[in-house]
Amino acid sequence: MSTPINSLGYTMATERNSAFATIRNNWQAYWNAYRNVYTNRLYNDEVETVGLVNYMKQVVETMTWFIFGLDGVRIDIESEETKLKEEIQEKLNKVLKANKFKDFCNKASYQMLITGDAFSQVGWEEADDNNEFLRRRNNLKDGVCKIKLIDIFTIYPIMREDNVTKIDYYIITNSDSKYVLNPSLEYYKQDNIQVYKSADANRPTFIIDNPITGDFPITHIGNRVMPQSFFGISEFEDLFSINAEYIVKNKSFGEAVDYGVYAPLIIKGAKKKNAFTIGSREVIQGLPKDATIEYLEQKSTLEPIQKYLDNAEQKFFNIAGIPDIARGKETSISNTSSAALKVLYYPLIMKTGLKRPEIDNFIEENIWKILIFMEQKGEIDIPDDLQLTLKYPNPFPKDINALLMEIEQRRDMDAITKEQALKMLEVDKKDINDILVTIGKDFAPKETTSKTFNQYSTSKSDLSKELSQESVLKQNQTEKELNVL
Repeated sequence: MSTPINSLGYTMATERNSAFATIRNNWQAYWNAYRNVYTNRLYNDEVETVGLVNYMKQVVETMTWFIFGLDGVRIDIESEETKLKEEIQEKLNKVLKANKFKDFCNKASYQMLITGDAFSQVGWEEADDNNEFLRRRNNLKDGVCKIKLIDIFTIYPIMREDNVTKIDYYIITNSDSKYVLNPSLEYYKQDNIQVYKSADANRPTFIIDNPITGDFPITHIGNRVMPQSFFGISEFEDLFSINAEYIVKNKSFGEAVDYGVYAPLIIKGAKKKNAFTIGSREVIQGLPKDATIEYLEQKSTLEPIQKYLDNAEQKFFNIAGIPDIARGKETSISNTSSAALKVLYYPLIMKTGLKRPEIDNFIEENIWKILIFMEQKGEIDIPDDLQLTLKYPNPFPKDINALLMEIEQRRDMDAITKEQALKMLEVDKKDINDILVTIGKDFAPKETTSKTFNQYSTSKSDLSKELSQESVLKQNQTEKELNVL
């Protein structure tokens, strides 16, 4: 798909960084691949829409699930000023809920993995009749801080003239279509934001001060960013060519099967003007008695191309780091322990773990910009010692027996409190205080505790032990297992 060269943003971006043209073309190619659109080299690069043989979606969805799971990342506010911390946490949670933050994180991860880059924007939406439903639904009395993922094909990062890894400013258009000759333009600079009604306008329609002093209201996340470039590297870079060739061979395989089932027909000694209807019950009539009919025979077997497809599929998922168990090919997993699953998933653990620093930074930057907006609007006061803690779900099942044994061992060493034990058992944070009031903050004497745990561990039947291990499809986390990712 050709890039709209009439876009002022595109022209300026490529003037500052000549590699942007190639990068943006890759964005389009990888996005098309995610949407099942490929060109087939054996058919004059004909554009095809494919289905089950396109594995790109599985890579993106598996890795995003592995990072965020079902519950998504949890944002905790930390500060010595307890009352202020609780107030900020409550108001932030409302804003995140109103912005569907879980969905925002998933989409940002998808975009980053597909194209290598994703951009988000933070702003403020004043209270009016247009957003009354949003405010009432989320218990927001006044305006609301909004966060959104920017369409990657409408944003143009303009690099500094002396450094292609640093942003001078951003340009956002309302369209990247070649049919829109004069799209509106928004210039996002560190000191102000300028909005032009069209690219031909000599003066901006309006100018406002940038509320995020020292940074942009736009946040960028890059996948596997290298020091020589501002842009990230798509997760599809190593997979795109394999999957594209797999699709070519798969179509050839399908045509070979059709050739074997419906072999080409040759009639000797006569002409047949009308086309034949292929089918097992079709009868050819009206031919001279000395005419003969032959079918072309395919003498080669389909085994080599089938082996090629199997080999290409296996290589694809080996590079992607996705084990057979994650693709549903391994079904006997009922007795697989959490530790064994981690060994099977280790390539995926490593790949997603390497992405966590960039993801953490992206989320923290967006949260801080939300808090700054809220502070400027008089919603909150940010204490000087405020810190953000990000907690991700653990994609592996929780082993109750192993946890109880660890709690017992740490209890015997006086190396754990009852509150820490409840956290390890993943008791909800808001319920811990109520539980401690009921059962007390101190452990029982060691002999009693040890006996209780030993009785619990040894008296369970095989069935109850099996039932105590939760499904691998349920996302759980413990503070100990968080360190694995």
